[in-house]
Amino acid sequence: MFKFKKLKNKILTGYGLFLIIIVIQVLLSFYVNKKAEETHNKLTQEVKPKVNLLDRYRNANRVLLLLVNTKVVDANSTLLTNKIKQISEVDFPYFREELNHIKLEKNTASLHHQSIDSIVQNTLYFEQNAKKISDLLVLTNDYKNQKKIEEAKSILTKSATNSTSIDRGLAFLQRHYNKELEEGFTNLSERLDNSSRILLVSTLIFVLLGVFFSLKITYSITKPLKNLMEGAKGITKGKFTSRVSVLGKDEIAELSAIFNQMSISLNRSFNDIKNKNKELEQFTYIASHDLQEPLRTLISFVDLLDKNYNNQFDEFGQKSLDYIKGASIRMSNLVKGLLEYSRIGSSSEITTINCNQLLQDVKSDLTVAIEESNATLIIEELPELKGYETELRLLFQNLISNAIKYSKPNVPPVVRVFAEERKGWTFAVEDNGIGIEKKHLKRIFIIFQRLHHMTEYDGTGIGLAHCNKIAELHKGAIWAKSVPDVGSTFYFNISRKL
Repeated sequence: MFKFKKLKNKILTGYGLFLIIIVIQVLLSFYVNKKAEETHNKLTQEVKPKVNLLDRYRNANRVLLLLVNTKVVDANSTLLTNKIKQISEVDFPYFREELNHIKLEKNTASLHHQSIDSIVQNTLYFEQNAKKISDLLVLTNDYKNQKKIEEAKSILTKSATNSTSIDRGLAFLQRHYNKELEEGFTNLSERLDNSSRILLVSTLIFVLLGVFFSLKITYSITKPLKNLMEGAKGITKGKFTSRVSVLGKDEIAELSAIFNQMSISLNRSFNDIKNKNKELEQFTYIASHDLQEPLRTLISFVDLLDKNYNNQFDEFGQKSLDYIKGASIRMSNLVKGLLEYSRIGSSSEITTINCNQLLQDVKSDLTVAIEESNATLIIEELPELKGYETELRLLFQNLISNAIKYSKPNVPPVVRVFAEERKGWTFAVEDNGIGIEKKHLKRIFIIFQRLHHMTEYDGTGIGLAHCNKIAELHKGAIWAKSVPDVGSTFYFNISRKL
């Protein structure tokens, strides 16, 4: 165990005063920053939002006046009703409520109270008048009714008066808060300038003293540390055979000896990993050969059948042959992608994926299973996103085939695929199958874990483990919710930043 008596005495002696200077510097900086932050927060969190609110209020007021004016004079403007309702029934009530909040603030002057009351009252009148105009002129035939037109024009005149009063009141408040904002930032800038000068002087003193004591202390330490630094650089570059000279009998010498032990241990571990990687590469080669050869044979025979006996197949036979050929080729590509993915680094490139098309391809792959089980596959509108296409295809295929396989007896499977945007995309595969007990919901994603005997349901027990790995590849996760005898829903999400 290191006690560092010699080094500690050197450092404590040299840095006693240095520490005091740092504390003073930190306290001073903290005080200055805190005051500046308080002022800035007040301006940006209290005053600036008010200016923005008033600006949006004025814009909405002008737009509403323009809309009701167009509504009155243009017989083809009946479609403006919804826009008028949006402003008069949604936007204006929100702005009124925010103004009332401003009025209740302690620092709001009584003159501003009167202006706010006037704005709110005129806004209410304007809302009522806009509604009256919308109710009067609903259909195109209403524009042929001279009485309604005259009444609408009269209401429009009142609305213009209301709108002008609202705009003047808002402009008055804007001038006040803009002035407060400008003066606040000016004062903040002056205060920061003064504080910067003080901090600059203290920082110069801090730097000069720090350099002096640092040079004096580090000179007696840097020489034995030089070898350690060079050795550490060698380790970072992968030179695990790097060793450092052990000089002296102080704590740095002990650290050098430990560094050498660490280097030996890292070198041994690196060699072990290297050997394991070689074994993995050999396994990958064998797996690739054994999996690809039968697929190549199948594809070759399908090509021969298609070439030599093409005219002897009826429509169904030719369609079935095309299904076999397409599925075989897709399976071959899938195996290649998975084998590449199992290697160090990324096996396939991130591409833009049309999930709707991807699910149609998966549906085509599962045609036989869907028809045999009389299943219904519902694919809702899905997004286009960045991801690993081969892996996502496998993920969807595993989840949908499981949903079909684990269906209730004599109940046709209904599988629904949909997605929601939640800081990325969250996909879901929902079924009406046998369901899963809550205690098993985490276990099912562990490789080779099965909930049913092979005699009940076939499978290898690795499908959901692959799904979990694919979700992690996309910087996401997979989970499930289920009710026994009701059904299950499997969720997985995909990050936007891959």
